[in-house]
Amino acid sequence: MDPLRQVGPQASRPPATGAPAAGQGIQQLRETTRELEGVFLGLLMKAMRSTVEIGGLFKNGSDSQTYRDMFDEEIARSMAKAGGIGLAQMVLRDQLGRQAAAASDAAKKTSQVLSGGDR
Repeated sequence: MDPLRQVGPQASRPPATGAPAAGQGIQQLRETTRELEGVFLGLLMKAMRSTVEIGGLFKNGSDSQTYRDMFDEEIARSMAKAGGIGLAQMVLRDQLGRQAAAASDAAKKTSQVLSGGDR
């Protein structure tokens, strides 16, 4: 089953292959990629906010700027948690592919060493 498609309680459950560390690693990687997307969206929000003229009903002080920054960060986190723009999924898919390739290479090397083919 594709780890990106898992939803609900099964998503956090380790795979049935007897490797609980792998399931926890995927969950941790999923959370990390969401955080990465949140940071990226926060930077995007900050860049977008810098293009808008400040003014209107509220005064222009450092407290207003701090509030706007905190608000933008929270909006970015919420967007990432709700699925974001797909950046977290792309990074997760890429990392899982790299881990699978590295595990395959390690298994091949181990097999060669055990069969005596590395002499």
